[in-house]
Amino acid sequence: MNWIIMPTKITDIILDAASKSIPNKMATIRPNDIPWFNTNLRKLIRKRNRIHKQAKTVNNEQAWYKFRKIRNEVTSLLRKCKLEYKNKIIEQINDNNVTAKTWFKLAKKLTDKKCSSSQYNTY
Repeated sequence: MNWIIMPTKITDIILDAASKSIPNKMATIRPNDIPWFNTNLRKLIRKRNRIHKQAKTVNNEQAWYKFRKIRNEVTSLLRKCKLEYKNKIIEQINDNNVTAKTWFKLAKKLTDKKCSSSQYNTY
């Protein structure tokens, strides 16, 4: 036996067995998303957009009614998700075990304030 090739074969066997037996899931990470955006909201927005496109092409009252109904559902779900997110942040802020650093991070998230360089004078 060749002792140089043996470790690579063992590694290949272990990796092959692991890939066959360990479940894996592909997850899409959207770093620029709003924190309260979720999959249900995203699906409903896609549905609204499809129905809007259909209503523009068909251009009858029933299609526009369907679009307005879905549009209102999207708006109410968006408001609900945003409110739930803010309530969760408020709960975390009111927690007694929160550190000062964490408290200020949560407060910044809650107020939606973004610090930009245009706010400062550079005289």
